[in-house]
Amino acid sequence: MKFLKTKNISKFSIVDNTIIAYPYGDTGKVSRVVIDATGGLMLPKGTGDDTYSAGTALNQRPLLTGVRQPTDANGTIRYNTSINPATSRVYGIEAYVDGAWEIVRGPGAATITKEQFGPGDDVSTIFGPLNSAFLGSYSVSDHNIIVLVDNVFQISPVNFSVIQNPSTSGTGQEITTTNFIGGTSYVITNVGDTNFMAIGASANTVGTVFTATGAGGGTTGKARKAGWYVKFTSSVPSLSDLLTSVYVTVYHGYAN
Repeated sequence: MKFLKTKNISKFSIVDNTIIAYPYGDTGKVSRVVIDATGGLMLPKGTGDDTYSAGTALNQRPLLTGVRQPTDANGTIRYNTSINPATSRVYGIEAYVDGAWEIVRGPGAATITKEQFGPGDDVSTIFGPLNSAFLGSYSVSDHNIIVLVDNVFQISPVNFSVIQNPSTSGTGQEITTTNFIGGTSYVITNVGDTNFMAIGASANTVGTVFTATGAGGGTTGKARKAGWYVKFTSSVPSLSDLLTSVYVTVYHGYAN
């Protein structure tokens, strides 16, 4: 006859390299989970976006009794395969730290993008748009990019700011609607004699962002390509002290 030494029976042994759980309140033990294995820890994965209902195609986080689990709590970790439309960043392992989900990653090489615009014309204050490598998260602070006019370092936000879809007219980077390219997004800066609604806009209104179906008619209607721009507090000069053309150089990206 074999006598049981505990009321709990498990087919696993400690030597099986399985998970050992010490529940809260177990006398003499601290509430914790011990993982003693040679393999890796596999985390649940799935897309997730709090703006969508749990369990839908755009929010695949696990469900428990109809409620998205786990509740966001400091110390929680997860694997998230969603793509953030605001930043186009693909997520991996995340940790919930100080009330927000943070990407967990180690140091690694990253590309810094260099772009050049201009030349200046003693009138224009807006230069761009920055290419698709520029992420919306950079715009959280103007300090996140480096800007030079000619070879002079610009101080943010004293000399410049970063703005999205600027609609002021006569400040640089505008084109007439006859030069529009179908499938490209624009922001209206001057309605003029153009019917923007005929080429895809929802309204003939300055500031409207739309994807053009093709070139527009008229000669005074203007727009900029939709995107992020550098806006200076004063116009960029056309000539340097050496009487050469002045260009705007922008560096953006992560180097970690």
